[in-house]
Amino acid sequence: FATYAASKSFVLSFTRALWAETNGTGVRATAICPGPTETGFFDVAGVPRMAAGARRDPDDVVRTAFDALARHRPYAVDGFVNRTVARLAPHLPARLVMTQAEKYLQV
Repeated sequence: FATYAASKSFVLSFTRALWAETNGTGVRATAICPGPTETGFFDVAGVPRMAAGARRDPDDVVRTAFDALARHRPYAVDGFVNRTVARLAPHLPARLVMTQAEKYLQV
């Protein structure tokens, strides 16, 4: 879990830094935070449908990504539930957020 969480954090931080560094150059960088997406990954990995939670349609995720890119946003969180969790998490105790995230990802 630690490696997964750290890699996600790195990608988001790196993309936000690229976004800032390339501002005004015509180059755009946007990170997409999609949550579980219906790509077939979970089925191949043998993850039960309920364990992975609600899965977003890939077309919806792509629309969110292109919208964020067009609006020159540094990142976008796709889906109502994901956006809600992303907004609430910074206001909760870190220990609670991390233990819940680990439980969610331990399928």
